[in-house]
Amino acid sequence: MLSTVEPAIAPHATSRSAERIGLRYLGILLIIPFLAFIFPYVAERSQFLQDATLSRLGQVLDYSYRATNQNADVVVFGDSAALYNIDPARLSASLGLKVINLPNTRDSLVVAGDETLRRYLRNNRPPRLIVFYFVPWDLNLDDPQLRFYDGEEMLFRHGTWQQIFIYACKRPQELLLFPFRFYAAGSKLTDFMHADRYVPPMVVLGHVPYPGARPLPSDCVLPSSILQMRDRDFVEHLLTTFSASKTETLVIMSPIPGCLHASEVQGRRYFNGKAAPPVLLAPEGFGDDEAYSHELASLVATSTEILEQAIRAKLLGGS
Repeated sequence: MLSTVEPAIAPHATSRSAERIGLRYLGILLIIPFLAFIFPYVAERSQFLQDATLSRLGQVLDYSYRATNQNADVVVFGDSAALYNIDPARLSASLGLKVINLPNTRDSLVVAGDETLRRYLRNNRPPRLIVFYFVPWDLNLDDPQLRFYDGEEMLFRHGTWQQIFIYACKRPQELLLFPFRFYAAGSKLTDFMHADRYVPPMVVLGHVPYPGARPLPSDCVLPSSILQMRDRDFVEHLLTTFSASKTETLVIMSPIPGCLHASEVQGRRYFNGKAAPPVLLAPEGFGDDEAYSHELASLVATSTEILEQAIRAKLLGGS
């Protein structure tokens, strides 16, 4: 009778040490994307890394958060038209008053709201006048086309944990997209291969020249998306919130290019007549971008003079 022989156990295909090495490499492959994902959140809160991770536009917006002890007589608060189209140094010299702009973009305002103006007022004496300077189609922030990175970058750098938490609850999807936008925006850190070409923008009292160069064509047409009559909730909120006995307020509509259909925008009534309709200027003086409101250097003096006249009429009786 033949005896039953137990089958031999096949040897393990790989050694235990090889398995451990494989798992280690797998762990490294998984942790690298995770670290890359969380790095932007950590870097923006880190004092050590903040200068290196600040985007080019972020270097401009950062001025609003660091405007301490400026004690200006006139503070301009608005969208990117105020940033690019108004020269506060020229205004200061002409008026004999100190004028500064608190830089914002429409996209940063949807995240920050009026936070930069509140911060300024906490850290400076009250100005004589606050000018709310907006493009006629930027009077409210309820726009599905808005992009959020400009404001998110400032929120992570300067916001409180409570403000960040509120934003995270309100816009969780945007918060998760922040790291991807961080790397796409570019900074000294992410553009290290071209560090020799990295030229930080010069912010003079909250103004920088428009970075584009191509002008609008003379036969431009304002698109229907910006011709639609929009609510003015955000600017009306500003007027209600920041009007005080020591500080007067003034709303100015930024000049717009005299494209086809521009007369429709100019013909509207703004804030029950408290704000004059926008002045139409030559289209060739504006940058050819989707905003239809950013002026090239050739027009800045004109827009600054228009604002100067309005400030004189408000504060100095037109003198």
